[in-house]
Amino acid sequence: MTWAEVIALEAKAAKVPLSLAYAIANKESSFDPKNNESFNPAARGAAGEIGVYQIMPETARGLGIDPTDPIQNIKGGVKYIRQMLDAHNNDVVKVARSYNGGPDGPNKPDTEQYAAEVMRRIGQFQSYDEPPPT
Repeated sequence: MTWAEVIALEAKAAKVPLSLAYAIANKESSFDPKNNESFNPAARGAAGEIGVYQIMPETARGLGIDPTDPIQNIKGGVKYIRQMLDAHNNDVVKVARSYNGGPDGPNKPDTEQYAAEVMRRIGQFQSYDEPPPT
């Protein structure tokens, strides 16, 4: 099973749009040539971020996950996105800001750039979303 497939399963279980789950993971973790995909479980950030969803250790503790375990990292990242969707009434721009800048999603230039990049990537992954039930 690929990391993309794990993300898809977790996103479906959490009722998170797959395009959003993929866009954030794609933005957060660099390309992994070993798996030939851009969801790199070995990714590490300068501020201490870990894994596919670049989860900070403090955030991981709050989510009850081990961020160094790729499956838990993905589950935690998707769970955090779900929490942000709930907190921001499904406003994906606010979700992207919050994912990058913290729960309050501060309006900083780098957070705005991050949100814009996530929105661009959502467009790339939109075909993966299931249509809403009619």
